[in-house]
Amino acid sequence: MMHRLTDAARTLSHLVRDHLSLPPTTARQAGGPLSIPEYYQRAASIGYWVHGSQVKVLTSPSQFYDQLKDNIRNAKRRIVLSALYIGNGEQDLIQTLHTSLDANPNTHLTILVDYLRGTRGHENSVTALAPLLKAHPDRVRIALYHTPELTGWKKRWIPQRFNETIGLLHFKLFATDDELIISGANLSHDYFTNRQDRYMQITDPTVTSHYARLVDRVADLSFSVQQQPTATTLHPPTPCPVTQPHAFREFANVHLSPVLTPIPAKPSPEDTARADTLIVPTFQAHPLGIHQDEQLMHGLWSGLSSPASLPSTSTASPANWSLYFTSGYFNMTPALFSTIFSLTPFPRAFHVLTAAPQANGFYQSRGVSRFIPDAYSWLEERFLRDVARRARDPGAVKLSEYARNGWTFHAKGLWVVRHAETSKGHEKVNERDGLPVVTAIGSSNFGHRSARRDLEAQAIVVTRNEGLQRELKAEMDGLWREASEVSVGELRERDVHWLTKVTAWATKNMF
Repeated sequence: MMHRLTDAARTLSHLVRDHLSLPPTTARQAGGPLSIPEYYQRAASIGYWVHGSQVKVLTSPSQFYDQLKDNIRNAKRRIVLSALYIGNGEQDLIQTLHTSLDANPNTHLTILVDYLRGTRGHENSVTALAPLLKAHPDRVRIALYHTPELTGWKKRWIPQRFNETIGLLHFKLFATDDELIISGANLSHDYFTNRQDRYMQITDPTVTSHYARLVDRVADLSFSVQQQPTATTLHPPTPCPVTQPHAFREFANVHLSPVLTPIPAKPSPEDTARADTLIVPTFQAHPLGIHQDEQLMHGLWSGLSSPASLPSTSTASPANWSLYFTSGYFNMTPALFSTIFSLTPFPRAFHVLTAAPQANGFYQSRGVSRFIPDAYSWLEERFLRDVARRARDPGAVKLSEYARNGWTFHAKGLWVVRHAETSKGHEKVNERDGLPVVTAIGSSNFGHRSARRDLEAQAIVVTRNEGLQRELKAEMDGLWREASEVSVGELRERDVHWLTKVTAWATKNMF
């Protein structure tokens, strides 16, 4: 591994190894899996134990939107929403929030969006949300996070839309009372209708409170929307990320650190006996010196790269697991590429899913952004060429593109699928058999932006619950059902303009 594992990453590594070996319900033996109580105690330092029935996988934009509105309507204490932006035409969602606040006088609402995206244009997230603040000034908090990287001449001269390449608040968390939806979806019409993403609802007070605290702490570091008698104003935080970026980074790091460590409730014996699913929260904020997601993901990769992930029949056998990976904007960092392709053993199959050009959100957009789908096609071609040159088993790697008529693709995350062991160590099983034992879901695209520019939040979910595993398998199969595999030759035939290639190479750290 490229980095020394932190204690938290090491714990996750052990957990993943045991989930890929023998069922973790037996007593610990020499080199064997941990018993449940020891699992519970050790893993509680990095995440929250729940039962698989408390986790619900949502599979469509309409199901996500309906569930979100139901959660808002039923909220009695808190509504906490965080996204890159809220569409300025989302009157249905705004009215649902109004109705909930009117019906429940003890409910408090916090909305956190990105400053740059949320203030773009004359009609924007601020103008859409201002009526909520005006109607309920003592129970509504609207905050806009501004990156400390956009200051000085960059702040003055880089125009709107282009300045968003510098850094954004990118995480999508929707908490209501004891329900949390974690997703990669923003709150606008496309994400509620025909823009495919991933969505998971977790019903647990401790998990929900963890992510709600994170949103609240980031909101403390953000510009606050204030309603004046004649206008809506934006009040900067102290220190200000625009005028005091160095002091802001130092303060933000200290302010956020306490909410990165889980604070699980003390389990009862019944809870311990039922626990079969671990929710591991992650947060990434490189501009603020926080790399929790990166560290925990190294723990995941470490758990996969070990003798424990081999079938027990032979140390020379292929792995008993496959890796499925998806990103609407596929731009894998060299470090992640090296880590995955250094895994020993290599996964039985490594499937990558991304958007076809016509399913890219920038397809046929205005201005220079219309070249973005071509840039990603070139990056896909580079990836497959690198695979052919560097992978030990290039045939195990399949790249597919999502193309559904009238839809765009924004889903991101990964699944680790454990296959049933066969009696013959080298016998190749059907790679579509088996069930996921690990998934990562949230806002990260696992690219340069996610690692170095934006604020991201994920959940790494490790489960032994067969019902949840089958939900995750159905989600995964549904995404790949709309996809077709592409080859280097097909990608080369798209004949991407040389200037697009040069620009993509020069700016690859910005997307």
